[in-house]
Amino acid sequence: MVVNAALILVGGIIIYFLIYYFRVKWVDKNMMKCDASRATPANVYMDGVEYFPTNKFVLFGFQFKSIAGLAPVVGAITAAVLWGWLPALLWILIGNVLIGWVQDYFSCMISVRNEGKSFGPLSYELIGPRTRNILMIFLVFYLILIMAAFASLAAGMLKTSINSIFPTAAVLLAGILVGLVVYRMKMNPFVGTAAGILLIAAGTYAGGFLPVTVTDVNVWLAVLLVLCLIAALTPIWSFTQPTIYMFFYVVFFGLIALIATLIFGHPEYIRTDYTSFFAGAAVMPLWPLLFVTIACGSISGWHSLVSSSATSKQIENEKDVAPVTAGSMLAEGALALVALSIVATLSIADTTGADGNQLTAAGIFSKGASALLGGSTMASAYVGLIFIALALAVMMLVVRLGRLTINEIGGEKVPLFKNKYLAAVLFLLVTFILASPTFGGTWIYIWVLFGGSNQLMAGLALMIITIWLLETKKNWMISGIPGVFMIVTTIAALGYASYQSLTRGFAPPISPGNIVAGLIGVILIIAAFIMCIDIYRAFGRTRNMKIAK
Repeated sequence: MVVNAALILVGGIIIYFLIYYFRVKWVDKNMMKCDASRATPANVYMDGVEYFPTNKFVLFGFQFKSIAGLAPVVGAITAAVLWGWLPALLWILIGNVLIGWVQDYFSCMISVRNEGKSFGPLSYELIGPRTRNILMIFLVFYLILIMAAFASLAAGMLKTSINSIFPTAAVLLAGILVGLVVYRMKMNPFVGTAAGILLIAAGTYAGGFLPVTVTDVNVWLAVLLVLCLIAALTPIWSFTQPTIYMFFYVVFFGLIALIATLIFGHPEYIRTDYTSFFAGAAVMPLWPLLFVTIACGSISGWHSLVSSSATSKQIENEKDVAPVTAGSMLAEGALALVALSIVATLSIADTTGADGNQLTAAGIFSKGASALLGGSTMASAYVGLIFIALALAVMMLVVRLGRLTINEIGGEKVPLFKNKYLAAVLFLLVTFILASPTFGGTWIYIWVLFGGSNQLMAGLALMIITIWLLETKKNWMISGIPGVFMIVTTIAALGYASYQSLTRGFAPPISPGNIVAGLIGVILIIAAFIMCIDIYRAFGRTRNMKIAK
């Protein structure tokens, strides 16, 4: 099937716009009865560290860049290579409009309505103490898989995209500058934003002429993990939030440029629309693996953590929840469509390396996006920066959440784990073992395990939302039906990926990374079954109470 890329992009964006304008706004107004006069946790508990009111435009940038990581890009490209672009397209559209924005919006709104509580305390109140404890353990391993998947990709890009090093450093400096201008000097955020964008532009220009070559991926992996360690230990306003905000502009301008070239350049989808149900050398079945390979762009459990743990504490006005959360989710769908278009407009020969092997998803993105933007050294530097921005912004938040989770659950049994430095370093050491090319796991299995744990987190979040909606006498089926589908699908995917990873890990030569990844998958499956039992009981208990009343 040959179709014009513009038709797919424009049609998809129109669908997302209509869903937001008619469905999201209706739910916000009629179901949740959003009230601008109701005090938000950001205003009530403002401490300048976790709780602080944030301008909705700044917060949209923070939310979009926090959720829009590598997953919608790498996932869409990988799925198109394996099963064809048509199955990937259908899941990106259907998943987003029926499930994705629902999870993001309600995760934030429920937290806002409950004093900014994250899913740990909420699961304790709505379901029970055991679910809260299991969920916290689940989160630690889930977050480690996110870090391993993203860190390995970002380190590889830093090695190959030698002109993107200076631009990346410029964004980090711009983030520090914006934090000082907005939060210390109390200046207009647009002034800080403009200064930051100029600094990034200068860094990108310099990167075109000043390549930095370091061939050892382990070195770049260590650099990334140190940056994330700094992000996990400093006040969020001083480095993490403003840096992620500046990463937003990197991705935003790149996204607009790529959309424009795909629309006005009139490229066509020439890649196979559908390959087979069982695809790839690893014989990967479309169900359930398609639904976890595209880990974002359709729905992502990571979004529920960002929305309930970070964004909800910065919402200045309840009316900001819909544009910040649902708006960001639908915008991420557009990013996934762009990534899908990049790979679909390249033939199999175009994505085959000189050695005869299929290029990685990162290689395909770099080659296709650079060509669309002109193919110059400057274009390659900017495309590399986009890829790194998509990874690093999420990684910075992941380590912060991982450290806080270890502090919370470990500190109850082992007081030493209350130490934030120790918790962050332990988290990063396990990440290094999984992501290192020296003794790390097979990438595709780690990616599927990450995707499975990510989508399973989404299913669990949807069920927590369902119980809250039932308890507050609202339409619980908007999240309940998708939640059941996601849980069943993702447990099946985790089982497949865990078996494959363990089999590969114990086969000579022994692979420690594959063994660790497979064991993490088994732990996640066991945790999921326990939580599902508790959720089922809580649902029945809550429903019976409502009937009795």
